[in-house]
This record gives sequence, structure tokens and C-alpha cells, in this order.
Amino acid sequence: MTRYYVGDSPVHVTVLPPEMSWDFALFESTTATLIDPEGVSHDGLTASITNFQEEVHVTWPKGSLLDKPGLWMLRVDLTTTEGKTEHFPPYGIPVEQEDGWHTIDSLRDEWRDAPLDDAQLFVLMQSAKDQCETFAPALSGPVPLRYRQAQAMQTRALWNAGHTNQDQFGANGLTVTAFPMDWQVKNLLRPQRAVGGFF
Repeated sequence: MTRYYVGDSPVHVTVLPPEMSWDFALFESTTATLIDPEGVSHDGLTASITNFQEEVHVTWPKGSLLDKPGLWMLRVDLTTTEGKTEHFPPYGIPVEQEDGWHTIDSLRDEWRDAPLDDAQLFVLMQSAKDQCETFAPALSGPVPLRYRQAQAMQTRALWNAGHTNQDQFGANGLTVTAFPMDWQVKNLLRPQRAVGGFF
């Protein structure tokens, strides 16, 4: 997968394999447009179809277009000799920022079974971060390790919630209900204090 950090100026060509049965022989030319997280289009990329006509190669310009964090989209248009155009399936490119929260790599270190698609994992990870920031007290300094731990746990919970029914069947046919944010995650973000002198 392709992923970068804010300010990166990509060196390598981005290769887009077809996600469906495309007959590239029908097309004469191709163009590429980069769309930032706010929906603004950026030109300057060049695209070409390989000699074997099985994939599209996108070459990045000099300098960096990647000036903000978020999920960027790469859109490629293929044009026939008659001027007809089709859109290639959009390709998501996560652009990260070192802000104390998890990155894709640091989260993968903790979650070995994480989704293989970087764009999909990035969206889950950012959604979990937003939820954690909303529930936790406002930060006045560096991100605590327990916040990162809560983000990792909530990312896994979001992934699991999207791949099961709300009622999950556990061992011996027992039903376990999956909630958006369980008490363990909440306790990491807002630890409970001892009350009334009990230890």
C-alpha cells in the first residue's frame, strides 16, 4: 500500500492494479488527479498505462502536494481514441502526521491481525482517535500512553463491530453485545478515582 507523512515528496511511482476486469487496450491516454481530505483537486501528477496494459503508473511531481493529514484520494481517468472517458476505481492514500497518537506502523506493531488495507486501517484509526478525543479530558500537553492504548483498543472494536452483528456469539452459545466504546476504553481515558477511603 501507499502511505506518506505530511510534507513528503514521493519518490516512487504509485502503481494501481485493476480492481475489476479492465480492457486497457481500449484506452489511448490517462490522467491523474490528487484530491485532498477537504475535496480540493490538485494537478501535477502524470499517469500512464504499462506496456502489458495490466496496471496504471502514477508519477508524482517535484515538491510536495501532501500538505495536510488525512485520507487523500487518487483519481485516474482513462480516455479512448474517440474521446470517451472512464474513471478508474479511486485509490486512497493515507497521509499521517506525528502528533503523539498512533500511526499506521505503530498500531500494526500492537495489532498483528490489523486489516491489510492501509487506507481502511487509517480511517478506523482516525475515527477511534476522534472518539477518544471527544470522551477524554482536553489535552494540555503530550498525548499520554494510555490515550494511545485506548485508541488501539477502540480501533479494534470499530473493526469488529463492522464485521459482526451487534450480538456476537461467544463460547457455548453465549451472546456478547458489542458497544461502541466499552468501559475499559473509557477508563483509560477517564480513570476512576477511589471514593470514600476504599482501597
